Amino acid sequence: MTGRRGFILGALAMAGCMPGTVGGQWVNLGTQQVSLFTENVRFTVLPTAGLFTALRVGVAGNAVTIREMQVRFTDGQTSRLRVGQTVRAGSSTAPVLLPGAVRTILHVDLILQRSTLGGTAQVTLQGMRV
Repeated sequence: MTGRRGFILGALAMAGCMPGTVGGQWVNLGTQQVSLFTENVRFTVLPTAGLFTALRVGVAGNAVTIREMQVRFTDGQTSRLRVGQTVRAGSSTAPVLLPGAVRTILHVDLILQRSTLGGTAQVTLQGMRV
């Protein structure tokens, strides 16, 4: 695994696309209309979507409190990424870096804090693709 990861990192460095540098682009991985009574929202990502270094969540309609992201990668590993942020309508979370250099994602579960007032929000998952 280290050999392949080292090769990928070397190739990215030569291309000027290391994580956190210019060279990647934010791409939409899915948008869902979510009830604010919901605690869990799953976004399925096709393996052909590419390699990613970070995720962020955009919100429209109502504010949404995101506790964490549970990310399942195509290699079978799972990572729990703490977000702990209330996202106002029309804005997005700060980028949440994925563990490792670059990863292929199978699905992302957003763990939300339920709203006692209800309502809906449009939630968009974006990934930084290299």
